[in-house]
Amino acid sequence: DVSRGGELARVTLQHIDPAKVQLAQEFRRKYPPQESDATLVAFRTGQPLLVEEIPQELLEQQIKDPEQLKLIRELGIASLMITPMVHRGRILGLLTFVSSTRDRLYTKADFALAQQLASRAAVAIDNAQLYAGVRASEARYRSLVSATTSVVWNVDPYGQFVEPQPSWEAYTG
Repeated sequence: DVSRGGELARVTLQHIDPAKVQLAQEFRRKYPPQESDATLVAFRTGQPLLVEEIPQELLEQQIKDPEQLKLIRELGIASLMITPMVHRGRILGLLTFVSSTRDRLYTKADFALAQQLASRAAVAIDNAQLYAGVRASEARYRSLVSATTSVVWNVDPYGQFVEPQPSWEAYTG
């Protein structure tokens, strides 16, 4: 997820099983993140989170809506890593990793790698944003220069045009 106007926007969602992708998208539509959800807390604070193993009992205690709990169980969330993408003191988004199998739980080594990946992604996003800003600034500058040639002319001390002014003549008719 990336930050767009201070809000998180999903960029991509990947899983080896396309049915899980659809299920996760359905879950997100039905249950958008709340302020107390781990993703939004990580986004606000910039603090990464590793939950090596998510106990089913915890899910049952925390989730009161039976439909929401059913979808979570169908997704099979077993382990979780949320890593903020932070660069130059700004939180640019989050990388969220979810393991849906108890055979593959995330470790501290996985967490360290995810944080490195998030850091590099943050640099790339920041560079892309800077580049887009420069391109927009250049376009505005070129537009201004192009318009300025229409209203700039050369005159002598007596107010007479020094040379032909085709851009001024085109502008004034």
